[in-house]
Amino acid sequence: AGKITAEGGITLQGHTVMVNGRSGPLTGDDMGQRMKFGATVNHTGMIEGAALVSRGGQISIVAAGNASFGGSATVTAKTSSRGGNISVTTGGDITIESTATFSADGAGIDGAGGDIVFMAGHSIKTESGASFSARGAGLGDGGFIEISGKFADIGAGRFDLGSDYGRAGDLLFDPIDLLIDGSGSMLTFGATITLQADESITI
Repeated sequence: AGKITAEGGITLQGHTVMVNGRSGPLTGDDMGQRMKFGATVNHTGMIEGAALVSRGGQISIVAAGNASFGGSATVTAKTSSRGGNISVTTGGDITIESTATFSADGAGIDGAGGDIVFMAGHSIKTESGASFSARGAGLGDGGFIEISGKFADIGAGRFDLGSDYGRAGDLLFDPIDLLIDGSGSMLTFGATITLQADESITI
């Protein structure tokens, strides 16, 4: 439950977005594309709402309020090609729970990893155990992951930006204030890590 798998991709816009397999309402301005959403995406257990538009190789989630994720979103390539893009933008907070997984892996002999970008209008929290993967396949380079907001609280997790034989990708933390939980391990598989905060970095 709570899984989004997009070959063509979707765009979801609503006031509050939850992808976690729990039941409950989600508010939005337009619920008129439920049939298209159901036909395109495995959305069992997902709270759905507002406009849902299919786009090639991309999952784009836009929330005016908060977004909480406990399920999985996948735009991994299925043939020899680059992984897709996952983009989450909110006007409020983003919570990425320990059970959440996001994948934009490349495939084949030289498929580069894709992009995974989270941009919160206020705070963003990644709980320990959350998993992000934009891994390159074969000679393909690893992709790009960005975590950004006014305040970012980063738990121990898996940020797989490695590659079989290519260059590892890039991991960017770019909030105003950054807190990294030092009680566990952050696995990046050789990625270049950039800690870029306007005011403070606490590790």
